[in-house]
Amino acid sequence: MRKVFFCLLFITGTALVATAQDTESILKRNIVKVTPQHFIRNTLYASYERFSPSMKSSVQYSLGLLYRRDRSSWSSFNDYETQGGVLAEVQGRYYVPAFRQLVSTRNNRTFAQGIYLSGFLRGEYAQIEGAYTVWNSTGNFQEQRPINDRVLAINPGFTIGYQRTLWQFIYFDMYLGGGLRIASISRERAMQPGYSYYSPFYGGGDILDLAYRGILPKAGISIGIGL
Repeated sequence: MRKVFFCLLFITGTALVATAQDTESILKRNIVKVTPQHFIRNTLYASYERFSPSMKSSVQYSLGLLYRRDRSSWSSFNDYETQGGVLAEVQGRYYVPAFRQLVSTRNNRTFAQGIYLSGFLRGEYAQIEGAYTVWNSTGNFQEQRPINDRVLAINPGFTIGYQRTLWQFIYFDMYLGGGLRIASISRERAMQPGYSYYSPFYGGGDILDLAYRGILPKAGISIGIGL
């Protein structure tokens, strides 16, 4: 009888430990992320998100470093352009409902997810150096002008997003929104027709342009690790 009692006690204890392990919280208050789409602008971009104890809100800090160098495809001219800069962003998020842990009914796997509304403020500083060739109305070489300009921009806006865990410590963050980009340029000059202010080599004038002013969409994904 005593052996049976100890066997039952052992089995019960083992079951309790297994249950505790299965229901152990996977929620992490600190997440470090990278945003791959910023590589399109030759920018290395990383973020740190910190949740409140209730997991209903968070603050995310982001930092990006930009570097790009272009040269003219025409070997007879020494046209080039180098872009370097830094961008920083602070974002406040409110999750509806709170970022929480759930159990999948399909495979009984534990995961965490949340839908959020955020407001953000981004600041950017960039310096552009180089030289480009100016042509006259007859299509002949006129002169080569230097580029040595600075761009300062701010971008307030909002996003709606969805974040969840793919595995216990891997986070997937998807967002969509936009804002208003206001840019101040240290010195402007007339460019050739059909070219943007930056860059004279590949054209542009679109939302990826450092000198862009106006409504700027914000969309993308981030991959992070919970700490």
